[in-house]
Amino acid sequence: MDNVTDRMEGPGRHIPNRVGLGRGDAVWVAGEGQRVLLLHGWGLRPHVFWPTLERLAHRGFEVAVPSLAVVGRRWDLDRAVHRVDRTFDTLGWDDAVVVGYSLGGAVATAFTAVSPERVELLALVNSVGMRIDRGMFGWAAPIARYARTANLPAMRAVGMNALRLGGIQNLADAATYARIAHLDGELACVREHGTASVVLWSENDMLLPVEMGRQISDALGAPIHVVPRADHDWPVRAPELFARELDLMLKSSLAEDRKPRRRKRRRAQPTPASTRLTSGQAITEA
Repeated sequence: MDNVTDRMEGPGRHIPNRVGLGRGDAVWVAGEGQRVLLLHGWGLRPHVFWPTLERLAHRGFEVAVPSLAVVGRRWDLDRAVHRVDRTFDTLGWDDAVVVGYSLGGAVATAFTAVSPERVELLALVNSVGMRIDRGMFGWAAPIARYARTANLPAMRAVGMNALRLGGIQNLADAATYARIAHLDGELACVREHGTASVVLWSENDMLLPVEMGRQISDALGAPIHVVPRADHDWPVRAPELFARELDLMLKSSLAEDRKPRRRKRRRAQPTPASTRLTSGQAITEA
């Protein structure tokens, strides 16, 4: 395992710092405060979310983004979940808010299903999780919308991951999984564990429509917040908006979850005369 870099103090703590995970992979960390683990989407790299890390750091979070695009010879959900678990251990975190964006949402859901004790709050952002019945062209058409100048950091990340050993295979495997993923069992587990959850979705997502977000929200029994006039790639293209919405949603959800739960006192009901027992009476079965 690589050596962990020294954490920066003072104003520099808002600058992302690299923490090695071994085999050339790393997690980037910035800030101090409430711990947040942000899991990126298909083909991306932590560098894409540097503007978000810096903004969340300024808003009072310690936020980390691990690399999840290439997780071994081939990509599969179990390997990605293991990478998340190893990230917690490397950072020395017992628990954190886990935010999953797009394919990272599937990883976040699966991780929460098996390790609920490490997840203070699960937040899913335009997340993979429900199957969409459409062919390859139906997937290719909305994906083509995101190949634009504003997405150069994301496109560059995909290209860099493709050049890694096993990169193309990992990208192909992850894309296939995203197309057929159906996490109803994992979502049910998260709800059964009682993990606090929240869903954040963009109104104009052509890749994973907002109807999917509502289905995931219903499956979790969690609230959903819809961001108007935003598309699937809004966390990458609009980091200030993403950081602000995430900040408001997380602080509101955490405050709600930490409220002391007061049990309502039930008013004692008078015992029906027919069932009252006096001293010395015996209870007999009919």
